[in-house]
Amino acid sequence: MWTRRTVATALMLLAAACGGDPSAHTPTSPTPTTSAEATSRFPALSEEELLAMSEPVSLRGEGGVHLEGRLFGSGEVGVVLAHMGGSGDQSQWLALAGLLAEHGYRVLTYNRRGSCPGGDLGCSGGRNEGGGWQT
Repeated sequence: MWTRRTVATALMLLAAACGGDPSAHTPTSPTPTTSAEATSRFPALSEEELLAMSEPVSLRGEGGVHLEGRLFGSGEVGVVLAHMGGSGDQSQWLALAGLLAEHGYRVLTYNRRGSCPGGDLGCSGGRNEGGGWQT
C-alpha cells in the first residue's frame, strides 16, 4: 500500500535521479521481472475512468499559446506531469496522475505545444520547435 509519505519519497528520488552529479550514482545490474503487468503498482483504471476522475483545463503557455490539460485530485500539494516532445501527449501520465490523486495530491497533466490527441484529451496550439521544455 502506497502511503502519502511513500509517494512523496518516490517523487524526491525521481527528481534526484534526473539531475545532480552523475558520478555520485552507482550503476546497478538489472533485475529480471516476469512482466510489466506483474510489477506495476498503478491502479487498474481504464482511460475512461481516469478521465472521469479529472476535469479539463486550459492554460496559456509562453507567448500566449493555448494549452489543454487535465486536473486530478484536490490536495494542497501539486504535481505537474509534462510529457516528452515528439509524438507524446498527456495520456502517457494518466495512470500516475490517478495514483497521485488517490493519495491526496492535486495533479496537472497537459499537452505540450503542438500535441493534439483530440477528444477528451484536447489539443494544444502552437508548434513543437524542439525548444526543450518550452510550454
